[in-house]
Amino acid sequence: MARRIPSYRHHKPTGQARVTLDGQDHWLGKYGTKASKDKYDAVVAEWLTTTDVGAQDLTVAECCLHFWRFAKSKYGKSGKGPHGAAVSWKPALRLLKEHHGKTRVSQFGPKALKRIVAEMVKLDWSHRYCVDQLNRAKQVFSYCASEEMIPHTVYERLRLVDAKAVEGARKTAPIEPVDEETVNATVASCLATVAAMIQFERLTGCRPDEVCRIRPCDIQDRAGDVWICQLLEHKSAHHGKKRFIAIGPRAQKVLLALGPRVPGMNYFVNQRGRPYNTDTYRRAIHRACDRAGIERWSPNRLRHTAATEIRSKF
Repeated sequence: MARRIPSYRHHKPTGQARVTLDGQDHWLGKYGTKASKDKYDAVVAEWLTTTDVGAQDLTVAECCLHFWRFAKSKYGKSGKGPHGAAVSWKPALRLLKEHHGKTRVSQFGPKALKRIVAEMVKLDWSHRYCVDQLNRAKQVFSYCASEEMIPHTVYERLRLVDAKAVEGARKTAPIEPVDEETVNATVASCLATVAAMIQFERLTGCRPDEVCRIRPCDIQDRAGDVWICQLLEHKSAHHGKKRFIAIGPRAQKVLLALGPRVPGMNYFVNQRGRPYNTDTYRRAIHRACDRAGIERWSPNRLRHTAATEIRSKF
C-alpha cells in the first residue's frame, strides 16, 4: 500500500512549521512562510526517494501495458466499443508512451508529468478533460504501485501534481438545457426514429448512450403504470452500481409506436437495421438542426432539460 504524504503542520507553541516523517519531526521554519514551504517540499521529496523492496524499475511504457490489461478486464464490459469504458484511459496512455515510453519510472517525476499536461493543453483539450486525463495518468502508476511492480514512491511523487498544473487549458461553458421550441423544431426535421429517440430521452431523462442501447428484454417490469428498465451495461456498471430507468405512459407510447421488436434487439435502429450510437445519434440531430435552420445542439442537453423540469416541479 502506498504511503500518504505527511502534511505541512503548525506547531502553535513555537509558531514553527513541521512535518513528521517515519515518527521523526522535521522543523521547517516560521509557519506560513515561502521558505518553510520550500523546505517542506525538499524534505518530503528526499524522503520519497527511498525505494520499496521487491519493486522493479519498469519503463513508463511497460507500466502503461500492465495498466491497460487491467483496465480492459475491469472496465471493458461497460461503455461502447470492444474495450468499453477502458478507452477513457487511451489518451493519457498514448501521451505517456509517446513522450516518456522509454523512461524508467525511477526517473519519471512531477516535472515529467507536468510536461505531459502541457502537451494536453497544446492539443486544445478542455480544462475538465485535461484534469480527467491527468488523474488517469496518475492512476496508471497507482495501480502498478499497488501491485508492487514499481516503488510506491513513484506514485507519491506524482500525487504532488494537481489540477493547478492545467490552469492554462481551455475553459468550456457549462452544459445548458435545450428549450422546448428548439426540440420541437428539431423533431419536425429529422427521421421518425431519431424523433422517437429525442422524445424518449426527453421524457425519461436518461443518457444518450442509454437511449441507443435500450432493448425490450431490458424492461423486465411492465406490471404497473410505470415500466422499469434495468440496464446491465451502463456508465457506472464497473463500480457495481445498478441503473434503472422509469418509463411512464408517454414514453411507453414512443416505444410501442416503433412496432414489434425481438427481445434482444435494440429499439432504435437506422434504415439499415443497425443500432444508433451516441455519435450517429448526435450527427442525426445536427443534420436536422441544419435543415430546420436552427443552432446545433447535442443530445446530452436533453438530460439537463429533463432534470431542470423535475427540479422545478418537485
